[in-house]
Amino acid sequence: MLNTARSGGVAQLILSLATAPARAASTVGDLMEVAKTRGSLWFWFNVAGTACSLCWRDFCSAPLRIIWLGLRGWFATYLWSFALVSPFALLEILRPEWNFLANPVVIVPLVIAC
Repeated sequence: MLNTARSGGVAQLILSLATAPARAASTVGDLMEVAKTRGSLWFWFNVAGTACSLCWRDFCSAPLRIIWLGLRGWFATYLWSFALVSPFALLEILRPEWNFLANPVVIVPLVIAC
């Protein structure tokens, strides 16, 4: 059974990342009405499908903008992950036997960002 209050809020948050909050609320409301008879798996499958459809629509209308936003997100993730390990990276760099490519403290932010 679908927990309407909690599921509706989470689904609305997911859809509001791809569309206006008012449109996300009305879409979730429509999906929740049908989910009473079809079930929660159907609900979440359609929330994911709607979010993918909205993202694809945005990509088709402005592909360079979406690629730019993706690159900005990747770069921000890289900076934050490096900021978390930067004190350890500084200690590792100061070691005499330091090797850039074999050092997990330097490679981990790259892996997290990818």
